Amino acid sequence: MAAERQGTVPVWREAFHKILALEEHKGFADNAVSGGIRRFIERWEPELREYLGNDPSRVAQLVSTPYRQLAPPDRRRWVSDWRSALSGEPQAPPPVTISGPAPEAVGERVPAPVDEGPALFSSDDAISHAAMRRRQHDAPVPVANPGDPDEPVSAVRRMDGKTVQRLESMGARTVRDLLYMLPRRYDDRGEVTRIADIYAGGVFTLEGELVDIRSTNVGQRRLQLVEATLRDATGAIDMQWFGQAFLARSLRQGSTMVVHGKAEVNRGRLTIQSPEYDVVTPTAPPLNSGRVTPVYRLTQGMTARNLRSLTWRAIERFLGGLEEPMPQDTLERTRLIGLSRAISDAHYPPDLTRADQARRRLAFDEILAFQMAILGRRRHREMSAVGIPVQYSGAAVDGFLSQLPFTPTRAQIRCIGEILGDMARGTPPMSRLLQGEVGSGKTLVALTAILAATSDNRQSALMAPTEVLAEQHFITVERLLSAFEQPLKQANVFSAYLPELRRPFTVGLL
Repeated sequence: MAAERQGTVPVWREAFHKILALEEHKGFADNAVSGGIRRFIERWEPELREYLGNDPSRVAQLVSTPYRQLAPPDRRRWVSDWRSALSGEPQAPPPVTISGPAPEAVGERVPAPVDEGPALFSSDDAISHAAMRRRQHDAPVPVANPGDPDEPVSAVRRMDGKTVQRLESMGARTVRDLLYMLPRRYDDRGEVTRIADIYAGGVFTLEGELVDIRSTNVGQRRLQLVEATLRDATGAIDMQWFGQAFLARSLRQGSTMVVHGKAEVNRGRLTIQSPEYDVVTPTAPPLNSGRVTPVYRLTQGMTARNLRSLTWRAIERFLGGLEEPMPQDTLERTRLIGLSRAISDAHYPPDLTRADQARRRLAFDEILAFQMAILGRRRHREMSAVGIPVQYSGAAVDGFLSQLPFTPTRAQIRCIGEILGDMARGTPPMSRLLQGEVGSGKTLVALTAILAATSDNRQSALMAPTEVLAEQHFITVERLLSAFEQPLKQANVFSAYLPELRRPFTVGLL
């Protein structure tokens, strides 16, 4: 599959160069691109395979060990190898060696290994030490008896007047508006890491049990600091939130939590500062972490957590009230998904591919509605507007065309006939687009229509968007009428005697 190109450089190659440079600048935290480097590789895998020459051993290096599962030193080597490979001729990046001795070189004496006792980890353990799991996707389940999506947005759940005003300022006056308030992007937070595998500078999603929660005042301003400890089967880590004292009252020990944040060293201990969090129960799946998380445009006073809760609730209670406007055969022919699934996946997709499918369906609906509105306006105009029939002189038109210094083409004659037919009918008023290359004779066709109107004692205007183009049209018209006697000829006006016209045909540049 050929890669898209800008000039002679594939798009993916230039983008990959920038991503790798940014990844190095950010300390190999796998946040240089939305969704991580894994998402980029999935998007361009066919082109990368072609670049590697479809060699099985080379391709295996590309997909064998996901970047996010590598330890920081191995990530540094992985990025360096790829940058070197992309800077030269197409070649596979050297394989990443995570553990184990280097092979003995020919002719080189290798010192005998020193017995340091049993290894702490086997080679298999070393390779999988950063293993992550994909958390099971939770989707909102619409209720059996949905509400009317055209109800006011306050029907989603109990909310105060300020929240309603904020939603209305964002364009969500009804529940339907809220359902169609799509995210501007997504953060993939679905890869859950073991606590034992996290390191400073990385951004992780963790899942475990809340084993401690406490609140203290720190600093001269006595800011409230909430500290908590999250534990899973491999270890425990502290979390901190500043200025959110309510968490000490709302979070309960023993709760299952999913958190997402950056690991940092604080007073010699690894902590997660101000993570996004969810308390998970059988009836309350995570909305802010542990999934592909929607990121919405916000307004002052509206938090991301609150808006996610509202959209989730709206999908559950009102999505079933949306009617599918598209016939099933149309969906099959266009390979589009249903409206209900599109709305649900646009907000809470299981993966980014499903999010793209949802946006494609909703974009199709928007374009179709626009096209139907245009057709509706045209039909209304044709049925209601009354035009003026132009009883033109065929002899005047034929006399003009016969005196031209060239013979009009068949396409020009055809277009002139269709236009004069519309003008003679009058109702509905003519609405035509005349399309042709430069020099194909569009001005001649327009001038013929103007002469037809003139033969019925009517005036016409040939409008142009710029003064320069208006002057060019004036010169062209004057040249087309040069074969006829011109009793008046000045800088911006001239007249000509045409056959079958009772008075001179006058043209002015305004």
